Amino acid sequence: MKYWIVLALALLTYAGAPANAAIRAVFVGVDRYAYSQTNVETAEFKDLRGAVADTQQIKAAFRAAYGLDLDVPVPGQCQSANNVSITLTDACATRAAVLKALDEQIKASSRGDTLVFYFAGHGSQVYDDQVFDQASEHNDTIMPTDARKPGASEPTDILDREIRDIIDRATAADINVVTIFDSCNSGTATRGDITDGEGRSAPPLRVTSIRPATRSRGMGRGGGYRVHLAAAADGEVAKEVGGAGVRSGVFTTALAQTLAAMPNASFADMAAEVRLKVNEGGHSLQTPQAEGELQATLGGKSRPVPLYEARPANGTVLLEGGGRLTGVTKGSTYALFASTTEARKDGAKPLATARVTDVEAASATLALDRPGTVALPPRLVARETAHVFGETTLLVRNEAKTTADRDLVAKAIAASSVARIGEPAQLVVAKRADAFHLVTRDGTEVANLGSVRKPDFEPKLLEALQKVAHVQTLLALRTDPSTARVRFCIANGDYDVYKCPSPTPNLAINQALKISVINDASAARYIYVFGIDEQYNVAVMLPPHGGRDPAVAPGRPLQDSTGTVTDPGLYRFVTVATDAPINAAALEQRGTRDPAGCRTALEQLLCNAAAGTRDPSVPRVGQWTAIVVSAIAK
Repeated sequence: MKYWIVLALALLTYAGAPANAAIRAVFVGVDRYAYSQTNVETAEFKDLRGAVADTQQIKAAFRAAYGLDLDVPVPGQCQSANNVSITLTDACATRAAVLKALDEQIKASSRGDTLVFYFAGHGSQVYDDQVFDQASEHNDTIMPTDARKPGASEPTDILDREIRDIIDRATAADINVVTIFDSCNSGTATRGDITDGEGRSAPPLRVTSIRPATRSRGMGRGGGYRVHLAAAADGEVAKEVGGAGVRSGVFTTALAQTLAAMPNASFADMAAEVRLKVNEGGHSLQTPQAEGELQATLGGKSRPVPLYEARPANGTVLLEGGGRLTGVTKGSTYALFASTTEARKDGAKPLATARVTDVEAASATLALDRPGTVALPPRLVARETAHVFGETTLLVRNEAKTTADRDLVAKAIAASSVARIGEPAQLVVAKRADAFHLVTRDGTEVANLGSVRKPDFEPKLLEALQKVAHVQTLLALRTDPSTARVRFCIANGDYDVYKCPSPTPNLAINQALKISVINDASAARYIYVFGIDEQYNVAVMLPPHGGRDPAVAPGRPLQDSTGTVTDPGLYRFVTVATDAPINAAALEQRGTRDPAGCRTALEQLLCNAAAGTRDPSVPRVGQWTAIVVSAIAK
């Protein structure tokens, strides 16, 4: 199987961590800065008072909740460490020391381990005038104690792309990474209470240009996942409370309380609880953020299942963020749970069940099967139990020779929700030597299905059909290139993002790659790039990390250094530009994909139509276009 080496986080099914998987951590808190107004009169930011205390508060929570043998601070010293954690505060929390500590913890970790990186201190941003790897046109930064050194030739903040490089190295080695930042990562946000105006933000970093970070060649899509928890959304106040003596972050306090109350909960449930605590504490203008593999638990496995947030509404249930754009269809049924943790459990009993009665662009209304029989909590998590499809899609020819074999193949195909026997066939099930194979019409093998009489034949066939349907979904998006208003480029090495080296590139094996996309539309567009290899593996290449990037402004580029491809063959790249965000992670696949497919509007384009065409029965919500570029790696 070809193995994508791309700079993005794996939101795919995690194969499973060893039973003795460990949790390691790096804790950083900075109150006193070497180049703050305390020491440099011209500085534009002040020292803080509660960040160091926050590191101790969160360490106590982790120690109690997970029984971790974390390091113990040494009186009078700003650094402490043991074989589980490293803590750096104030003068010890230099840029070099923080990066070194993270590197040491990655080296000490094994497959399945989890690395927690907690930071409390100033945060800021830098305008991106050269690298173009952020749709927001800014790169976030965290500020170690030696940040903003006057006259420094290089930025002394730690840029988000540098943290991303560290995360990529970890996840490529099957190490999970959880980052927790109680700082402001926007120049418009402050951290301070409304009375004293103290803030955990600094003015934007002023540099004439920033260069791409030097990246490791060993990055890739490993089995590790990434989760990021942040104190507040950009533009909001990340508050700090307390008296003149002891102060603490509202976010850190809420998170510490949540860890104590529900240590085995999913990150999604933790984030929901933290937001609730922050709001109930009177800080309704601060909204803690979370992204990444939120269905995972700390130190546990990642097994993504399509889930939606939901809430009761006037006798019905409103599915939030799930509508036509995410493939929700009228008549489909859902089970409703009180938490993500419960919704992910096999065989868990739901609070209620419901059926979709109305679908909008980004929401849907569900009617309860037994209304009034149970009091539903204000927050629900919905999991689809049965999906209503339109017309069948993939047409398959059954070339089994004997009647018995032909009947078994027909039975397996009939069990698929994305295929039926028919002509003109797109795929063929035929026997070669001693095994059955799924092949394309030109004979290219899709999957070896083994013996038709073995119990795993049907699951293998269903999996293979699902993978083909998924890829054809993306290819079916193809629009007229002359009207696409988006330009995609991929090539080895570096290049000017406005000048693509070749429209039909040949890619070199094991050599650095770079992709770039330019939004030529007259309005902002959300940009997504999917890479597909010959084995129908699909990876989201942009946005990286499973992030939720803002729309790219008209005329602006977006680029990413994508590591390397390791195997020769045909690769296809699908670029989607849309005025509304989509759930791109739902389209990724590697190995076995969730057999209940076609969960997004993009997937429905194939599930309800012949390959290569748009389906007029699927509402085209908003404005979007897509282009497909093929490349040969050799």
